Amino acid sequence: NLDNNDPDFAALTRFRLKERIMKSLQKGRPIIYNFHLSNEYTRINEDSPVLRFTQDIYEAGHAVLIIGYDLDVDTGNGEIGAFKVLDCRGKDIADQGYWWLPFQR
Repeated sequence: NLDNNDPDFAALTRFRLKERIMKSLQKGRPIIYNFHLSNEYTRINEDSPVLRFTQDIYEAGHAVLIIGYDLDVDTGNGEIGAFKVLDCRGKDIADQGYWWLPFQR
């Protein structure tokens, strides 16, 4: 369980956070994840369902539900592995509402 009241929460590295998210998913517990959108969000689609990160100006906050992960997903930027997310904006985005959030995010 990821609890921001946990004294260790602020000290988590990206690696440890990734591992804790994976453990939660393995127990059948999806994770709500909030982040800032860039213009790249509008470019994810069925043919390219991986969110790319750039230095674009952030437009707004957005929340998704992390429902799984794949250690073999090619994120297209030299990194492998991503979380599978379900977008709250419905089936019209990405691949029927699902897309990949690279681990390094």
